[in-house]
Amino acid sequence: DPRGRYYGLPAGAMIDGETNIYLQTNDAVRKFSPQGRLMWEWIPKRNLLEEMPDTGFLSQGAFYVSTTAGWIYAISMAAGDVLWKTKLPSTDGNNGWVTVHE
Repeated sequence: DPRGRYYGLPAGAMIDGETNIYLQTNDAVRKFSPQGRLMWEWIPKRNLLEEMPDTGFLSQGAFYVSTTAGWIYAISMAAGDVLWKTKLPSTDGNNGWVTVHE
């Protein structure tokens, strides 16, 4: 499959202060209302086999997530838009945990 080995595999879920649900899969992040309505979906452009296997982090209005190719993204919790992104100079291609300091 060109989308990756486990493209739809859930990687984690988080709930914000308004009880909205953020579901992260290996290929996307989706925000649902407390009633389960899809509010937005963010699917990054990525290389074959590039995944987001480690659970992201919610902080200060953003969902932070990393990919196995070393990309770090801050996604707007309100709209699902990319606030910023950066590429790490090196990565092992396996995992990338995200921590935010407030």
